[in-house]
Amino acid sequence: MPRFMPILAALIILAMLADPDRPAMTAQGNDRAAISGLISRYIQCFNARDTECLLDLYADHARIKVDDLSEDEWVGVDRYAARLQKKLDDYEERGARITSHDIEELRMSDRRAEIVISVTAEQSIFSKSFSGSFGLAKTIRGWRIIRDEF
Repeated sequence: MPRFMPILAALIILAMLADPDRPAMTAQGNDRAAISGLISRYIQCFNARDTECLLDLYADHARIKVDDLSEDEWVGVDRYAARLQKKLDDYEERGARITSHDIEELRMSDRRAEIVISVTAEQSIFSKSFSGSFGLAKTIRGWRIIRDEF
């Protein structure tokens, strides 16, 4: 038996005994935390009216659903940038802010996730709640939005 085996065993046992009430963080737990952070970052960027910050949360091949007067249209990130800036300018003009959000549903696999969130936006004395969904993919840059129906 190699000389380091007893030392390795002792270190493993000490690590297990260090905090028995603390659950081990699994890969899926890490992914859930990362996705929650992505959604929080989305809200922060939105409230800051930071177009670049928001666009950075999307994968290059993302598709975004935009409401046109006649029908819904799906656009890529490059075409969405100008529309997003107009949307943020409109929210700024009205003084609207997202004040709370909640993850209603999260379905995950290794590299993909589907998430439904609800948000409450306030403008002056008025508030409105609505829901939307995102498709996410795990990329080299971490979790990114690949489908936006929000």
